[in-house]
Amino acid sequence: MIRFRPQNPELPTKARSRKTIERMQLDIDPEAPDYIEDPYSFFAQLRAEAPVCYSQSRRCWVVSTYDDVAAALRAPAVFSSAINPAGGMDQFTAGLAPPLLCDDPPRHTFLRRFLRPHFTRKVLAAWEQRARAAAEALIGEMQQTSAGGNRSTSWRRSRDRAVDRRRAIAFP
Repeated sequence: MIRFRPQNPELPTKARSRKTIERMQLDIDPEAPDYIEDPYSFFAQLRAEAPVCYSQSRRCWVVSTYDDVAAALRAPAVFSSAINPAGGMDQFTAGLAPPLLCDDPPRHTFLRRFLRPHFTRKVLAAWEQRARAAAEALIGEMQQTSAGGNRSTSWRRSRDRAVDRRRAIAFP
């Protein structure tokens, strides 16, 4: 799923698929327990019923099918990644270069071409051992904590005793 915020919330005809529901409002909370528990059902329903719809809370179009994403990516003047879909952070990010994902051609293309040699299989394979060692250390710490350690901020258990590994890995 890709989120774009068009210059105008009216979805242009050339970026519209035959299944588009133009006025469907959608509120997505990616942190909601139901969404985290089963995102696949949500995406399947979204693709079937509203592959392109507007999220009022996020102030952006949610595009969920390959064909619609491809159409939006071919129209960067209409669907711009450079516009902050969540809003509200502009005062904090003013003056900073946008991340690669939040940039449009031609700057995005230039930066991607510059970075491409640093993300080849050979280069990434060289980093694999370090990444694996770091992940194994974090998992080992989680296992130690679950056996009675005291670092409760790095993981948590739910009612069914499942460990929230996402929090432990993202915020070690």
